[in-house]
Amino acid sequence: MQPDINQPIENPKLKDLISDLRKADNAHFAAVNEAIAEEIAMNAFMLAVMNTDGAGIENNNDGTATIKKDTVLSFEFLADGKGRTFLPVFTDWDELRKWDKYKDSFVQTLVLSFDDMSAITAGKNGIAVNPFSDNYVISAENV
Repeated sequence: MQPDINQPIENPKLKDLISDLRKADNAHFAAVNEAIAEEIAMNAFMLAVMNTDGAGIENNNDGTATIKKDTVLSFEFLADGKGRTFLPVFTDWDELRKWDKYKDSFVQTLVLSFDDMSAITAGKNGIAVNPFSDNYVISAENV
């Protein structure tokens, strides 16, 4: 499945499931957590902040861009108090704008599937979904 590039990235089902997890009792916690994992792995597309080296991106003037061959991409990572690093990903633009660093400024993003996130986080400690609100963490072991 590919995202529709003509629509903003939104993940309402995932956001609802994460909200449900916060309210779940012990009897339902594992089932809701499993539903979140399935939604992320099978259906969700997330926004991740990226940077490129120089002029490696060509604007297509339709809200999309083409990444030129041999362009080096780098992604922003967040560290916790224990020095562990996580890839911050966002369910939608409202969540990304909660990051003070990008609240009112231009930001380059890439739309990622779970497979993309998994490849990018190799050697890191995991993924943080909506780290400035929900902070749903997927450890490297669970990725």
